[in-house]
Amino acid sequence: MLRSAIWELGRAWQVPRHVAVGSKGTSQFLSRGTLRRALSAQGASVPPPWRHQRLEPDSDGLMHNGNRSDRSDLRRRLAADKQREESIPDLPSWTDPAPLRRGTERRLGMTKSWTTLSPSHLLESLLVNHHPDDGVRKNTAMIRSFRLPVVLMQIRLRQEAEADPEHNSEILELLPSKKQWQKVMDIMYKNGHTKETLDHYLYILLGANDEERCRRFLEQDTPKPLFILSFLLRAGSSIRNVAALNGLLRYYRDRSCSTPRQDGADSAFAGETRATRSRLAMLNMAPDEFSRLMSRFAHHCRRLEPRLLTTLADIVANRIKWHQQSLDPPTKIYHVQCGLFNSALGTFASRAGLASRHKQAPNAYFWEAQRILLEMSDQLAKPLLVDKAGFMAIRAVLAGLPKNQAEIHSAMRHSQTWPPYLRPGDGMDEKMEPDEAWTRTVRAGAMMQEAGFSKDQNDEALDVLQGLAYDGTPAIQQRTPVDIKKQLRVWAASIKATRNAQEAWGRFQQPPKKGQKPGLEEYAAMFEKLVARDADSTVSSVPGNNSLNFPVLQEENLAEFEKARLRAPSVDELYEKMKLGGILPSGQCLRILVSNADSLPTAHRYLMQSTMLRHQWLSLLSNNPDPEALGEVPLNIFAAYIGVCARDTEQPRRKMVRAMRLIEIRLEREPRLWAPYLWEPILKNLGQHHVSLGISLGEQLRLTMQLVRRIQESHGFPLSLFHQFSRCLKRILRREAVALLADTKSEDGATTNPLGLLYDPDAREVQATEQHDPACEPPMSDHSEDDSPLALVRRAAGCLKELFYELVAEEKKRQALLGSNEVSRLDAMLLRRDPVSAPIVHDYMLSLAFAGEFEEMARVVKWLMLEWGKGSLIEEMGALDEVPLEADMLDTLCAFRAFAEPMLEHAMTNSVLDALNTSLVGWTWPDDELVQGYLNGRVEDEANKDLSKVLKWARQQQQQQQQQRRRRQSRDKVIADADEEPGNKRHN
Repeated sequence: MLRSAIWELGRAWQVPRHVAVGSKGTSQFLSRGTLRRALSAQGASVPPPWRHQRLEPDSDGLMHNGNRSDRSDLRRRLAADKQREESIPDLPSWTDPAPLRRGTERRLGMTKSWTTLSPSHLLESLLVNHHPDDGVRKNTAMIRSFRLPVVLMQIRLRQEAEADPEHNSEILELLPSKKQWQKVMDIMYKNGHTKETLDHYLYILLGANDEERCRRFLEQDTPKPLFILSFLLRAGSSIRNVAALNGLLRYYRDRSCSTPRQDGADSAFAGETRATRSRLAMLNMAPDEFSRLMSRFAHHCRRLEPRLLTTLADIVANRIKWHQQSLDPPTKIYHVQCGLFNSALGTFASRAGLASRHKQAPNAYFWEAQRILLEMSDQLAKPLLVDKAGFMAIRAVLAGLPKNQAEIHSAMRHSQTWPPYLRPGDGMDEKMEPDEAWTRTVRAGAMMQEAGFSKDQNDEALDVLQGLAYDGTPAIQQRTPVDIKKQLRVWAASIKATRNAQEAWGRFQQPPKKGQKPGLEEYAAMFEKLVARDADSTVSSVPGNNSLNFPVLQEENLAEFEKARLRAPSVDELYEKMKLGGILPSGQCLRILVSNADSLPTAHRYLMQSTMLRHQWLSLLSNNPDPEALGEVPLNIFAAYIGVCARDTEQPRRKMVRAMRLIEIRLEREPRLWAPYLWEPILKNLGQHHVSLGISLGEQLRLTMQLVRRIQESHGFPLSLFHQFSRCLKRILRREAVALLADTKSEDGATTNPLGLLYDPDAREVQATEQHDPACEPPMSDHSEDDSPLALVRRAAGCLKELFYELVAEEKKRQALLGSNEVSRLDAMLLRRDPVSAPIVHDYMLSLAFAGEFEEMARVVKWLMLEWGKGSLIEEMGALDEVPLEADMLDTLCAFRAFAEPMLEHAMTNSVLDALNTSLVGWTWPDDELVQGYLNGRVEDEANKDLSKVLKWARQQQQQQQQQRRRRQSRDKVIADADEEPGNKRHN
């Protein structure tokens, strides 16, 4: 095409050859007037024999055939055009005609190449905005092109104009003439697009939203143009249905590599041109087009369901093997395969669009996707080569995986001194070489060096984070997400690869190079260590798995002065040191400072002294922020500021309402992906005492449920928000249980407490017979609901149960879409989207207990036994030395025994025990001693013991009521018998 373009320009206009090459996508080297006349010409102005004449450059670089008069004429025309250029009205820049035309387009004055606007941008401008402005519509009508996206949009504009010609007369004039349009339709038909197919393409594109467009796209299992699929997978697509994304993946698989490769040119014989072009559009797409679609699919998989990345990896592996059928030279085929292979490795290592911020990010599925590609490479006759970027992608994924058994064993052998040399734990450790204790990421780095790639600063920093310091000494392996596009620093990595702030401060004061000054990354790493909380000694955890401070042995023979000198500074002291060094907080450093600020004024000080622009931080401080300026604030800084506002103790209600208002303004411009990230601190702090919020208990419960419904309707309610909601409800009801326990110690205090009937089963049965509205139903205008605290608590518990079953049902649908893979069954369980992990389900059980939902607790325990009792999972967990915290259900079973078992009938409790005995889960049923130890646990769980006492009081009250009921029934029976005796005597 480039050669043809050069020939056209040289033949028609005799411009320099370097101008023709440089003006492929722009007309900046030629006057606009000359280009317009040249492009609008209805034929070549130069006789055909010039085609065979050899053009020679002159001293000015112009191509000529020896006739200097022609060159003089050209110069005069160019000068005249330059003078008239200002008087000619300019077309919009993105519709300027481009110089590359051929054939029919040149004769009709149409343009085929694009300048600054791609067809995808055109589609987005016209379709995403449901009411595009007249300027966009007019510019689209003015374009003259055979590009299918343009033709479809002009079909739509023609339909609208003909339906309302009075208001669209100008659009009709700007659209192609009847002659041009008929020629366009003829070309479309020759390219395989009939009127029916064009109507179907338009039917897909004109869906109300992306969900509807995907549904229409998948209605018919027929080939569609590539640009429609690319449009559906654009970065701003609002696809929310995982089933729709899976359907697009199936289409992508079936159309890209499921049939033998055919060359469109070879198969385009008479009678089959149209069918071949449509059928092989995806099959014969270029590698870069396939990679572009792969990247878009990966982005939406990470956004909606990262576990589908393994399905995408299978498609990529099949496509790479499919290239072996090509008739191209073997070296070219191998080059294409290696390029696609390494591109896919990097795609599956990217974290762009990933919603999860916790350590349960689906790294196991990232690694499984890469493993599928590596296994495919090994099966080829000539294994594919991994380049430097491919090695970095593999190491980045390995760095985010949980420690395996060998790495845990090495982590437990670290000495309490620095450097943390490995101490032998047994005789086998004595015989090990130092490199045998390297982590998987460090080993992959050694393989990279063996392949001929030298390590750069990024590689050395990653080695430090994974347990090998730059001087060869050991460090503390960190489980940390690694962004392959972000530059790492060795010094900052050495500060992170420590066990506590004391060790981090020692690394901070020892730069890799003498005299090197700490930068922003080093200060950010040090601040992160200073604000980390201490590890819980009662919980088994390995240093590096969490951002916690782990204790180490202190030197006893140091003087107090030396201990004070070695002690890590406070946050304020380090901040002042950073400012004295001329460094202003920004990025990750600013986020850490703002999110851990002890008050809102302190957070304001950090923002005002940062590198943020003035109008950006002013939008955070303002009560009426500018949406444009608020949208420019980095999302992590915005979320950190929301967290400070939500937990501020001075005027908390006002600050909470303001934070919610800021979120609403931001989410109008932000994708729904980040909604849980922003709403979590609000739900977390709504659980504080209602007195501190300045509202009543009923208003607090009502506000919480309204917020939950609002989030659910607009953004969905993922597992992270469900966990926060359950913890919020648990915190609210814990305080009420403590107050109820205090009231039970008085004679009639419990009778006046509005929640005194919460744990009375008889009262619940009465309410069940009287209440017909479903739980969590919003108030209706034509009837009033019971807004008593008791009714609101039960509605909140009903809302929580509904969310639980929605998550369970949604996870079942997702499981049906996932194919088979070799991901660890335990990892697969912990990465599910329903409350199946121990910490989340334990909080949910406690919320149910405080809400009096004891039968629901029994159903949840049975469900857990069913999910965790699968054979392959049991075998895998049996091989572990220690059960992970996320899979340890002992606290959950203790909660059931402590709270639900005494309040349930024996038949219900026996059914739970029978389910445990028949299940393969192998859990140990906690005895009374374990249950009592659970109730006497940590200080923050003191309310659990209070709830147990309240339930004991409720059972006593129930027994007393039953005794009174039996006595009343006995008395009534005696009275009834006495009334019958005289009657019997009279009858006799």
